[in-house]
Amino acid sequence: LSPPGSRAERRRAEAAARRRPPVLLVGGLAAALTILLTAAFVATRGDGGAIKASERPTTPASVPAPEDPPESAPESVPATGGTLTTTSSPTPAESPTATPGDTPTPDDSAAPTPSSTPPAAQVAAGPDPVALSDQLVSSLAAQSDMHAGVHRRANRDAAEIQRKAHQGDTAEAAAKARELQASLNDAQQKGRWSGDPNVTRLLQQLASAG
Repeated sequence: LSPPGSRAERRRAEAAARRRPPVLLVGGLAAALTILLTAAFVATRGDGGAIKASERPTTPASVPAPEDPPESAPESVPATGGTLTTTSSPTPAESPTATPGDTPTPDDSAAPTPSSTPPAAQVAAGPDPVALSDQLVSSLAAQSDMHAGVHRRANRDAAEIQRKAHQGDTAEAAAKARELQASLNDAQQKGRWSGDPNVTRLLQQLASAG
């Protein structure tokens, strides 16, 4: 017989053993749960890899190069003798070009030359003798430092030049202007007139107009 104390301890140990699950059962459940989780994880990764692999575009091993389209044959028209001739666009050498010899040149005879210009046109191109004679009369009338005799003769000659110019006799007006110019130059050299550039210019233009 065992003492009462050891019997009570044994009962408590047995009761405690019955209350907690056996160690082997707990370990087996844990191992089985681990295996299931691992299998599920592997299956999930495998499906994801398959999906990603299916989503990735496949690259063809070799892509055939596009063939050049067949060139269209030039249009051909039947010619005499049963042969076909092809029409081609004219090359730059075949295009008609104008040569320097083909370019029409202006007729030199049509252009008026100075020798063929009428005298009336030459006179019209220069200063107007009528206007020059009018200015000469006004300028000589305003000369206050001219000797009285010289002034009187100069005004008379200027009036004659004006009359000839208004009549259209430019040659006579020019000749009279040259005479008056020589007379006034002589008076200026003798101190009878101090000179006027405007009068000198008008006389020179009138003298060259005829």
